[in-house]
Amino acid sequence: MDEIYLLSHKKETGRNLADFFKSGYLVTTFYRMIPQSVTGDNLKFIFVECSSKCVFQECFSKFLFLFRNRDVPFGLIRPIVFKISTTDLYAASILMKDRFGPDQIKILNKMKAWNKYACSSSWIVHPANPIFKIAQVQRLIVENPFPDYYLSSLAKSIRSSPSWLSAKFKDISGVSLNSFMVRIKLCHSLWQLIASDESFKSIAYGLGYHPFALSKRFAALFKVHPSKIKYICFQ
Repeated sequence: MDEIYLLSHKKETGRNLADFFKSGYLVTTFYRMIPQSVTGDNLKFIFVECSSKCVFQECFSKFLFLFRNRDVPFGLIRPIVFKISTTDLYAASILMKDRFGPDQIKILNKMKAWNKYACSSSWIVHPANPIFKIAQVQRLIVENPFPDYYLSSLAKSIRSSPSWLSAKFKDISGVSLNSFMVRIKLCHSLWQLIASDESFKSIAYGLGYHPFALSKRFAALFKVHPSKIKYICFQ
């Protein structure tokens, strides 16, 4: 049977994902413990659950694991952020799409039908509900972090006004839309520093930021300057 590996900090996520994929895949979950490497002829995908805490050591360890096992296609499962929530809801961010084949596309498309995947066809929230619309915007940014999004274009994508989106996003998510976008982009900048030979300057411009501005935000969030990442990688 084809296998999927999940690195998670929640047993509930592992149980839910295993139950969802049980008809065609064996899901093996590693809780908190990050293995050095993974092997298996039937291993088709690795999912890593993001805790959304943005603690440098946690994020760095997960990304280093993915980089060491980059021959296996992988993605991040990010939680959709709600100020008040009674259930977990996710979207997936794919870091290296060039490694995807038919097997991986099949897994990802199947996952997008999961009732815990934001705005899936099986999610019980009605599309007209403001919660659905805010989750839809978060999913768009998580799945496609590289465009330089504008408030007007995001509002247009959910058929709302910029002022409505700005106010409702913070009211429902508990964080501003800009803060949410910056965190997603900072996460990707950390991944690129670990996994590529690109300079931070190039990474910043690719994410739509001036290098100095992104560097300040990076250091403020992760408590590590981006210039130190390569050194930490080779320690």
